Amino acid sequence: MFIIMSLERSDKLPQERNSALALLSFLIENFTHLIPRSIILSILCVANDSTDPLRTACLKLVLQLMIHIPEKVVFCDGVQVLLNGCVETCNCSLLQSSVLACLYYLNDYRFRQKKTILDLQIVLDPLLIESKSLPPDKQSELQVSRYMSNLVLLTILRTWTGLLIFSGDLNGLNSYFNILATHSEEEPE
Repeated sequence: MFIIMSLERSDKLPQERNSALALLSFLIENFTHLIPRSIILSILCVANDSTDPLRTACLKLVLQLMIHIPEKVVFCDGVQVLLNGCVETCNCSLLQSSVLACLYYLNDYRFRQKKTILDLQIVLDPLLIESKSLPPDKQSELQVSRYMSNLVLLTILRTWTGLLIFSGDLNGLNSYFNILATHSEEEPE
């Protein structure tokens, strides 16, 4: 209970929050299977808050939990929080690791659910936005989003699981190749 309350408090007590985070890191490294769902949900709340200074550290904890106890993270909707958090913080290395972990567990029928596949596809959405329809001040954000999406797509294409899952529905893989070809033909203005 102390960990949950300390972690979810505001920035008024940063030392207490940092201590709770350090304790969580220790528990996850040494006693991962004993972590209850309530603590996972608390970590996900912090990882989902874009204004929280501990967001990146909690995203890394979510990835560790995803690797060690994927069933708890998947069923707490942690995949969406993890992938969206990686994209919003523009953390490329964490995003690639997260996508690989997702693909690894999608290979197992117990974790293969439409929601996880949709979470991966949502990360690819910036590839569908036309750059000409956006105002000039949003162009740089779109370029960063497209870079992250391209990184995810390349990571997916480098795995058998990614190739098989994303090419299975109505020529899904063909659609991604067409999107990449269309964006490579766009001329910078």
